[in-house]
Formats: sequence, structure tokens, C-alpha cells
Amino acid sequence: MFGSMLINFAAWAAGLDQQQLAIIERSFPNFHKLILIAVKLQPFIEKAVPLYKEAEPLINEALPLVNEALKEVKALMPAINIVMAVIERDMKAGQSFADAAGGLVHKLASFKL
Repeated sequence: MFGSMLINFAAWAAGLDQQQLAIIERSFPNFHKLILIAVKLQPFIEKAVPLYKEAEPLINEALPLVNEALKEVKALMPAINIVMAVIERDMKAGQSFADAAGGLVHKLASFKL
């Protein structure tokens, strides 16, 4: 009861309307799952921190290339979304992922560039 009142007050203070508040409230189970996953990840994070510190100079050296690759991936996203939609459509029609992807690759390979 009090938690609900607190959430409504915070939503009002933030200027959220009822639809926005409903969306946030529906996301609570996912947020809870995310917290549980983060707790489970904690031991791995503790092990990874020293490795990251050791690798940081190499990471910084590679970062310009990673950023360049990310720009290319962003440019490709519309095409990637189409490819994934075609594969999903074929899988819904009963094909396995391998068959759906393989068929699409075969079709794309037949195009002349």
C-alpha cells in the first residue's frame, strides 16, 4: 500500500502520466530479474576487474577501430533487421534456423553486385 503510494507520488513529481506509469509498473518484474542477474554476476565481475585493468592499454589502442566498426554496424542495422525478419518468418513457417539462414544466404549470394 505505502509502496504504491510512494511510486504514484514519485511519478507525479516526475511529471509522468498514467500511461507512462503503467509501462514502468509492468517493467518491474523485468527489473527484478535484472537485479538478480547482476547479483549472480558479481563474482565474475570481481574476477574480471583485475583482467580489465591489465588489458586497459590494449583496449584503448583498439577503441578507435571498435568505434569505426560500430558506425558500420549502425549503418547496416536496417538490412540486418530485414534479414532477421525473413529468417524469423521462415522459422515460423517450420524451417529450422540453419535452413532459414542457409536459404537466405543462398538467395543473397545469387545477387550480382
